[in-house]
Amino acid sequence: MSTLFVGAIGEKLVETALLWQGWAPVNLNQSIKQAPNVDLLAAKNNKQVAIQVKTAGPNSRAMVQLGYKGETGIFNTKPGPRANFIIFVRLLSETEHEFYVVPVEEAERVAIATYEDWKSSPKQDGTTRKNAPAVIRFEPNRNRLNISNYKEKWAHYRDAWHLLEQ
Repeated sequence: MSTLFVGAIGEKLVETALLWQGWAPVNLNQSIKQAPNVDLLAAKNNKQVAIQVKTAGPNSRAMVQLGYKGETGIFNTKPGPRANFIIFVRLLSETEHEFYVVPVEEAERVAIATYEDWKSSPKQDGTTRKNAPAVIRFEPNRNRLNISNYKEKWAHYRDAWHLLEQ
């Protein structure tokens, strides 16, 4: 399945979950495509949130790949509206999925820290690593336990829709 389809499925699932939580979501990718940092806007009562959705497809080895190569930040790097939350979606199958509702500052901190940790560790042959995209690994990686297993490390963010209202 292409990454475009995986991303679109993740956004639709988040929209549906937001509706179940009483939020009114608008998909900015679907209409104007002028907000590169924000996929969805959602409103509930007098509260508004801007959300970026990152989706790990069923064939992704349980990780979300992020556009970062050690130069600038990962989220909210382009001009325009800025996301308040990153919602990570794990597509486990056609009918099973997980949501992690993470404040953008925490997602940024973790993503950069895991990238820097990975980059500073030598390859198996002892050579230095070159830049590569940053990832958030949801399942344990036995070679890098400290920068993996975010399913457990972020258990408190799983289905944490209440954070959007704070």
